Amino acid sequence: MNRVIRNLRQEGLVTWRGDLVEVRDWVRFCDYAEFDPTYLHLEDEPR
Repeated sequence: MNRVIRNLRQEGLVTWRGDLVEVRDWVRFCDYAEFDPTYLHLEDEPR
């Protein structure tokens, strides 16, 4: 976990201050994590 957080910080994707974590670039963050929004059904899928 520490390596992942360090990498996210080095890439400029997140900042961490105390107990607050801020995602600085959501699109790059999703690309980095290979996030698929359809997994959570957040976007309408064509039928």
